[in-house]
Amino acid sequence: MQNSKGQQRPLILFSLFKSTIKLAFKTKKNSNQTQAIKSFSFFKRSQFLTILKYK
Repeated sequence: MQNSKGQQRPLILFSLFKSTIKLAFKTKKNSNQTQAIKSFSFFKRSQFLTILKYK
């Protein structure tokens, strides 16, 4: 059981990273750069917490 959880970890991080990029591009299209920066920093923070949680 633990082995499968270890294999899922990179997938979770990758999907988080993908959603962050998508969100950043979407907000950039709307030319609302402050919102893009806010959401990007929020996702970076949540990504960091996720990494800590799975270690």
